Amino acid sequence: MVDGRVQCPYRPLVFANTPETFNQISADLTRVLRRGFDEADHFVFTFGMTEVFVNKQSGKIANQKPGYGLGGGADETTYHRASFSENFAVISRIVALITEAKPKARIFCTVSPVPLKRTFSGDDIFVANSLSKSTLRTVLAEISAKHPNVSYFPSYEAVISGGDSAWEDDGRHVQRPVVEAITRTFIKTYFGS
Repeated sequence: MVDGRVQCPYRPLVFANTPETFNQISADLTRVLRRGFDEADHFVFTFGMTEVFVNKQSGKIANQKPGYGLGGGADETTYHRASFSENFAVISRIVALITEAKPKARIFCTVSPVPLKRTFSGDDIFVANSLSKSTLRTVLAEISAKHPNVSYFPSYEAVISGGDSAWEDDGRHVQRPVVEAITRTFIKTYFGS
């Protein structure tokens, strides 16, 4: 409960006034996501960070840091920096589940260029961000080399190679024309349009 409302720790910004309403919202979201999965034959994943928070009781990974979106979680979760092997195992499992259910599905992966806003590691933010992004990039190189239905798309590299001109003034968000150019390149590369 947060401010008298039920909040889902695994889906960002999902609130309800009662547990019953929360269960209904959660069931509705699950149905919509399932329908999308059933209808899809292409899946796109953007991986952003290796810093996560683990629920102390269940071991599940919370979607966001404690306090995000007016949420709680500070007492229920603990910080964890997921390693190469942990990320490799989880992403491999995602690929296996999709491939098992949809053998002809194509899976596209990239690393988010958006830098960490803060770190819970105790490291300098630049060090923490570099470690997070490079870990994910290396994992995705291994995954895409191992699975013929997985492609790595270099949107991270496209933004980073653009230097300061790729970013909004805040230095964290990518300028809209850069996002649009990357999206056009992705579509043209894989779908020829």
